[in-house]
Amino acid sequence: MTARRLFAMSAMVAMVSLLPAGPTGSRGSLAGQEPLHNCSFCHDLHGGAFSQLTQRDVNVDLCQGCHSDVGPDFVDRDGVQVPVPKGPFGIHDGSKHSSLGRDPTACWDCHNHEGEAGPNLAMIQDGMPTPLSGNRAVTFLSRGTDLGQPAANSFADGDALYDGVCEVCHTATDQHRNDGSAGTHNAGATCTLTCHTHEGGFAGAGGGCTTCHASPQDNSDGVPVGGRRAIVAEFDRSSHHVDWESLPNGLTPDSIPDADCEACHDQTSHQSGYIWLKDADGGPSIQLLDDPRTSATEAAKLEAFCLACHDADAAGGGLPFSDGHSPYAVDDVLWTSASHNATGGYTCWDCHDTGH
Repeated sequence: MTARRLFAMSAMVAMVSLLPAGPTGSRGSLAGQEPLHNCSFCHDLHGGAFSQLTQRDVNVDLCQGCHSDVGPDFVDRDGVQVPVPKGPFGIHDGSKHSSLGRDPTACWDCHNHEGEAGPNLAMIQDGMPTPLSGNRAVTFLSRGTDLGQPAANSFADGDALYDGVCEVCHTATDQHRNDGSAGTHNAGATCTLTCHTHEGGFAGAGGGCTTCHASPQDNSDGVPVGGRRAIVAEFDRSSHHVDWESLPNGLTPDSIPDADCEACHDQTSHQSGYIWLKDADGGPSIQLLDDPRTSATEAAKLEAFCLACHDADAAGGGLPFSDGHSPYAVDDVLWTSASHNATGGYTCWDCHDTGH
């Protein structure tokens, strides 16, 4: 046998040995491919150097070539027509990413074709190389309770393992951090169904305060105030702060400008587990640690908050709400000496409920 033939045979053996073992331990071309993706879908098989093996940029363009909304409906996987999940799929680049100098999270940061052989759904790899927390285990076996699937091992199930695909990287979010230092709202839910859609890059649903607060919100953080009841329906009461019926442009209670809510509510620590109320005259915000309807201590805090608007200069010299109505002025000097206050010790909250 010539030296040339011996060299060629040894090269072939070396190439075959690089292929992954099949189910019986043998090696072959099919064993080197994944269940849904042929190698040639992504790789230029004869490109030479490693940098030439991928047909497109591996992080985004490569995936979007098939999975964008203009991609193919099916691909031929060894004679079988396989349906292609199609987007548009947005890249995860939340506000804290840019404000903290973090890179966006793109396709390849969460998905990996080598994950097809593992137990996780959607090609989510079982070990995530996180930006700040090293390599962390990920278990993603359920799409969550909104789809009738188990809460456990879903996107972020609220247990003490912090191995959900939505929480494993998080260190500065308001909810579901990977060290348990934040709340765990909507634990076990299908995060991507309506609130944090893949199309929207997993950002919050947006749409204003009433988008979420038209239904009860359970922040599941265990603090005394707990979750939040639905408040939009309360705007139909006969007495409330804003005269919704007189608002222009056909606005309804579920499309009220956020500025009307933020006239009273300080959003600086939104979703921290506590309600913060603004002082309309520019004083420090008021933190409620419990329910003022059952706690006299918390009810007493609200007197200064109420009087900041119900004084001679309304809300710091302006009108608080978009209905253009001026708050009824209360003479705080007379109130201080009034029998209800001076001798009875009552506060605004003893008679008046929330302005919703």
